[in-house]
Amino acid sequence: KGYLSSDSYETNRLMVLDDIDKFIKTVVDSKGNAADILIVSPIVSSNAYRKGERLAPIIYRDSSDRISGLLKSATTRREGIIANLDIAPFISEYFGCSTDNYVGQSFKVVHANDNYEFIKKLNKYTAFIYMNRTEVLSIFAIYEILIVILIFIILQLKPKNNKLNNLYRFLILSNIAIPIALLLLPVLWPDTLLKAIVEMLVLTGILTIIAAIFKKERIDGVILLTGLTCALLSADIMLGSTLIKNGFLGYDPIIGARYYGIGNEYMGILIGCTLVFSTAILDRFKLSKWTVSLIYALIIIAIGYPGFGANVGGSITAVFAFLFVMFKLYNERLKIKHILFIIIAVPIFIGLLALIDIYILTDTSHLGNAIGQIRAGGIDVIISIIIRKVSMNIKLFNVSIWSKVLVISLGVLGLLFYRPFGVAKQVFNKYKNLKIGLQGLLVACVVTFLVNDSGV
Repeated sequence: KGYLSSDSYETNRLMVLDDIDKFIKTVVDSKGNAADILIVSPIVSSNAYRKGERLAPIIYRDSSDRISGLLKSATTRREGIIANLDIAPFISEYFGCSTDNYVGQSFKVVHANDNYEFIKKLNKYTAFIYMNRTEVLSIFAIYEILIVILIFIILQLKPKNNKLNNLYRFLILSNIAIPIALLLLPVLWPDTLLKAIVEMLVLTGILTIIAAIFKKERIDGVILLTGLTCALLSADIMLGSTLIKNGFLGYDPIIGARYYGIGNEYMGILIGCTLVFSTAILDRFKLSKWTVSLIYALIIIAIGYPGFGANVGGSITAVFAFLFVMFKLYNERLKIKHILFIIIAVPIFIGLLALIDIYILTDTSHLGNAIGQIRAGGIDVIISIIIRKVSMNIKLFNVSIWSKVLVISLGVLGLLFYRPFGVAKQVFNKYKNLKIGLQGLLVACVVTFLVNDSGV
């Protein structure tokens, strides 16, 4: 291409496509309705690549079931998107060969009307998210950093002015509202970066104003927003993660790190909001502590169940942090037996998830696949998984903007214990259960950083 004029390149490109077309017609004519054809493009054109349209096309003609449909595999669990790893096992299965040693899984056809229009829209929106994700999330991260610093400055001034007090309360609530706005953004289906930013800001503003209206107690706005986050995320996960999949704070099929369930960004948000919401409502309302345990059970299932969230690292974090908080709610001090119970409970729960994944569900998740690889490869596979997770954490901590948010937030929170003097003590004296929830949040931070490949 580099040695041809644009006109000459286009002429030759069309000739090649015409040759492919004639070849396919020859196969169909020779086999008639018995022709099964798989057309695979391993890469996309340079023009499509520049536009972010980096999902290469694949077309399958099934002679036995002539329906208009979309391809779907257990690897992605997404209609219209399969992994390149799924092609080899499909071909092996087609010829009656074993597929045991493949990493990918054979795909199938699911019925869909207007499949071509669906694919075009999916391709365009996926490219839009891919090309603009960094800009949108950078705005969110920079906003978080600025708000944390600004609130710290306002608190040092010890404002008696109600307007200044209301300002920093509004800023705190807006910070909690942004992830909800990003979750709801796919409903509006923005098609430009400007639209996405404006709609995100408008949704954040509306949510913050609604939360700010609830001020019978100062904690009410926080309870409303954290509770709404837990409810929306849990519902979306159990209904197929449609909003998470199509959101800026979700995961990207082009990168291929995750295709379904809950990603580490929303996993962290869900666990954090659950810990704050569950303990804050104990301080605000006369509720039984068993209510909190039921909330925790629901969230653990949403995050860990292979048919829902399918996040193993998130499951470990949730079980560890939630049990820590439950023991602290019932006991002033943790005893050795409590810590041992938590340490034993985590592998038992993960083992239970693995059994469900392998023996009950038809579509095996990451956990089932990992266990299958460990069975085949032994200790070497375990070591490679650990090395991959550690190296990815180190890499992300150096390059991710979230590491800057983390360091600045920890620094400011540390300073707030000392300046202004007594501010943390006042909060903890008034909200004794919330204090335990925040301790659990710190435990969750440590655990999730150790067990996730993008813990930051």
